[in-house]
Amino acid sequence: MSLTSRLGWAGGALGIVLSRKKTRNVVPAMIIIITGWAMSSHAQAFVYSEKIHSLFGYTLMAAGVARLVEICFVAPGNSSENGEDSQISIGPFQHLPPFLLIAAGLLFMSATDEELHYVADSGLDHVTYVLIMFSLAFIIYALTNVLLGWYSSAPSKVKTDLELPGDEGSKYYHRVPDTASLFSGYTAGPRMLHDEEVYELAGPDDNNDEDPFDDDHHLQRQGRA
Repeated sequence: MSLTSRLGWAGGALGIVLSRKKTRNVVPAMIIIITGWAMSSHAQAFVYSEKIHSLFGYTLMAAGVARLVEICFVAPGNSSENGEDSQISIGPFQHLPPFLLIAAGLLFMSATDEELHYVADSGLDHVTYVLIMFSLAFIIYALTNVLLGWYSSAPSKVKTDLELPGDEGSKYYHRVPDTASLFSGYTAGPRMLHDEEVYELAGPDDNNDEDPFDDDHHLQRQGRA
């Protein structure tokens, strides 16, 4: 287990303890800041990768600081009123921490050695590469807010005048009849064959007891023909 995972485990345990009564705390923001500082000072294989990781660490630290300011000054107190979820308005500053986290995530995912070697060989400098990642972060955050806006504006209950299936006299539903009513009047038992249904397989020469494979009988039949 790496040091960053141990940091997240220890800080997460403390954050859970401090949030037992749905009280907001600054421990997650502190973990983000420390992780960003570690990433910005982490040595890399070549200079291009080191610059990208430094900007990733700075972005992560900025997200942690913005989260601290939000919890301590912008929206302090409990996460909900009276222990119940309530719809509250989001201020302009509260959009900053999630956007910076999205940008930091894109920088981290696009900072692999293979990808950075390809970008460096193509002649693209690290500033342009970071600006492209931030542009993608703007687009992703915009699409996320559009989807959330559509979801919040959707009607919570769909009104319909259709009758429920269990209602009596519904025109959309008919109860399946019982098996007793379906098979009423049917007498179970072995089926008796009538005289007209009994057939006898008989040929024109059934009364002849001669052996058909007898040579004399075969010669007589040829003489008659």
